[in-house]
Amino acid sequence: MTYPQTYDASFFPILASDIPLVVTRNTIHHHFPLHRHDVMEISLVLSGDGVETINGMSHPMTPGTVTVIMPYQFHEIHSTGSTPLVLFNCMFGLELLLASPTNQERAIVDSLLATDSTEPYVLKLAPTAHRKVESLLGDLLVEFNRHNPYKHTMLKSKMLELLIHLERERTSSAQPSQLRPENTDPLASKILLYLHQAYREEISLEDAANHFHISTTLLASTIRRSVGKSYLELLHEIRLRHACSLLLSSDMSVADLALEAGFQSAQTFFRVFKQAKGITPNAYRKANVFPIS
Repeated sequence: MTYPQTYDASFFPILASDIPLVVTRNTIHHHFPLHRHDVMEISLVLSGDGVETINGMSHPMTPGTVTVIMPYQFHEIHSTGSTPLVLFNCMFGLELLLASPTNQERAIVDSLLATDSTEPYVLKLAPTAHRKVESLLGDLLVEFNRHNPYKHTMLKSKMLELLIHLERERTSSAQPSQLRPENTDPLASKILLYLHQAYREEISLEDAANHFHISTTLLASTIRRSVGKSYLELLHEIRLRHACSLLLSSDMSVADLALEAGFQSAQTFFRVFKQAKGITPNAYRKANVFPIS
């Protein structure tokens, strides 16, 4: 089986830093191919027309269309108008918002993650809301490209403001979805989001299967079909992303860091890390020093 291109920290190294966020303004002339990533993404169409397909479901993209892509959802975009499709894109790791959140901040993230996973999160904003969200994404882009003090805190603050506005729009408008599932697996989405939230815990394949009241065979095959990885490979990938962030943003020992990222021992972490990255955790830390602000 051929799997879509994966965009992760190898394409955007900053996604493995202490600021796991990338903000860009992009122009699509014809087609952006089918791909997936292990982070969330928010896009806003600024101009042009197109069609986006998410997990086999298509929706029109016109100025004011907002899409929130959940981790590992397959998606692609076709520009269909006489002019290119121009849009803001913001990709961010869940740890940006889930690190020591307040109760209200956690409620915002939980509301976002609790969105019905059988249908993509798509909003068509009215002109006033469009201008507001465009302004917020513009501010995020400016802050992202600067090297000011307290950059991490400012980016998190602006991300929360953006999510609050989107959630207010979603819950107040109660817009009926124009999409119909064609080739999607709600169970896969639920499993992936569960692992992204619970990866710090000791969760075996059996534990995860029991959580969803399904067999281990069904859970393993669902993950393999969805992301092309085994259960353990996926869990290690999620834990390694958090570990890389801690390596670059803290002076924690490798042993403490391994436990914080969900590995049961420093030896297991060292082996998995070296196998995935080709170098030791300490060598990675020395080679990828990221300025903390």
